[in-house]
Amino acid sequence: MYKKLNMKLSFLSNKKCPICLTSFFSYIKLPTFYSQKLIENNFKHDINQAETLNIKQYTCPTCGANDRDRLYKLYWQNIISNLNQTQKYNFIDFAPSQSLSKYLKNIPILNYRSADLFMNNVDDKVDIQDLPYQNDSIDFFNCSHILEHVFDDRKAISELYRILKPNGIGILMVPIILSVTETIEDPLEKNEAIRWAKFGQYDHVRLYNKQDYINRIKSIGFKLTFLDKNSLQITDYNKNGISEKSVLYIVSK
Repeated sequence: MYKKLNMKLSFLSNKKCPICLTSFFSYIKLPTFYSQKLIENNFKHDINQAETLNIKQYTCPTCGANDRDRLYKLYWQNIISNLNQTQKYNFIDFAPSQSLSKYLKNIPILNYRSADLFMNNVDDKVDIQDLPYQNDSIDFFNCSHILEHVFDDRKAISELYRILKPNGIGILMVPIILSVTETIEDPLEKNEAIRWAKFGQYDHVRLYNKQDYINRIKSIGFKLTFLDKNSLQITDYNKNGISEKSVLYIVSK
């Protein structure tokens, strides 16, 4: 009887977080607070048009990893498994998430450093617009949902280009809503209600149009590769809680 029950529970637990490897019945939805604030402040775009966002399967109930964290883990796992396992590689994780950071920190071949201007318990306190790292010194970086917060995003992209080694790789992501026809930005705007209305969050200073974001990246000199459902090596999107509309922006030089 217990064996049959365990088999039934195992079948029902059809989700498995790729970071903490825990199986469970369902991920946690994006908090309703977010959509309520968008409505309350008359944000005109539909959050369902967000490119890489799984509203219904947002957070792992065990480790707290969101869908982007889980996507990044699967990508880095594939990249790292194909590296020379006897070498060391410099990896900078900007504004690290706790669950992904824990995973990356425990990979022996990575010289992993976490970095942020405001977060506590990071290895390096840095301004992404003025980084302390040497030219061509970083093999890999993870930079997710940071550029929409900073005063000068082009300067930040330029700094990331400067520190990345030739043939180095970085994940460079921002919120993309596909219905946005042109980038809206005002780094001097301080009113949180206006930021919600214009940019979709109280601490954002711009909302990107997809093509303009691409142009900004390329204008600095980065090569840009898009990984989507046709090229991401993900066998089960539902199990991992990742939207099939997800796109990874991979930069290199």
